[in-house]
Amino acid sequence: MAGTIKIRLRAGAREIEIEGSKAEIDDLLTRWWGADASGALPEEEHSEDEPQPDAKSARKTAPKRRPKRQSSSTNNEQTGDSHFNPTEIANQIKQDERFHLIERKLINERGDLFNKILFACWYTSSALTSGQVQKILTALHIKTDLPSISKMLKAESSKFLNSGKRERGGKPVTYLLTNRARTDFEKWLTEDES
Repeated sequence: MAGTIKIRLRAGAREIEIEGSKAEIDDLLTRWWGADASGALPEEEHSEDEPQPDAKSARKTAPKRRPKRQSSSTNNEQTGDSHFNPTEIANQIKQDERFHLIERKLINERGDLFNKILFACWYTSSALTSGQVQKILTALHIKTDLPSISKMLKAESSKFLNSGKRERGGKPVTYLLTNRARTDFEKWLTEDES
């Protein structure tokens, strides 16, 4: 057959093989390369004998996505403290007149996680979750991990008033220093100052 051309092209998952005159091939290629990113030709260009994807098969090929993690603002809403800002608390601590004691006895001291936890609760004078304690310590550049803080809070529960056991999916437990623990901590922190 004189005047006929045969062409086979592939682009990603799309492939086309054409045999015909140069004018027919040019017309088909213009429509082929004019298809949108999903591989579908513009609406008027679908032929009736061409199989159309149904909605069910389109859902099967759609990528699965992970659920989004809760943002810290959502987490703060769960604990009921929308004003919790660990960076602001850390800045207040750094401007405190007792900062030289805090820095020497807690920030620069290795270990002693319990006193560091007590300090976060003592300084804020409010009930905190273990996550909030960790955020305050991290804002002060004290390296800690949440499981260690949680274990310590449970082990030393006599020093805290807590909001009870956490129900699955419920609000996190908050910890508030008892008056006795507050007094003992203040005495420990300031004993070298006199």
